[in-house]
Amino acid sequence: MSLYFAPTPEQLGSTLQALRKSRGLTQADLAKLAGVKQTTVSNAENNARGMRVETLYRLLAALDLYLNLQPRSAVEPTKEEW
Repeated sequence: MSLYFAPTPEQLGSTLQALRKSRGLTQADLAKLAGVKQTTVSNAENNARGMRVETLYRLLAALDLYLNLQPRSAVEPTKEEW
């Protein structure tokens, strides 16, 4: 099982994009699986800062992923990452 670390919205977007591509999906494919528009997937990958929580969960479910929270002390990001 692989773990993905995304402490910033930008890294979250990049991680979502990488995972989508690793599964051989286009943005349109992922959008259809998640029940959202292709532009929503594009926005999530390029500017995840404004993504709705519901959208994140839809994309994660479509990619067969779930959100795992852990204490910040486990991996402490720098202030620039927040």
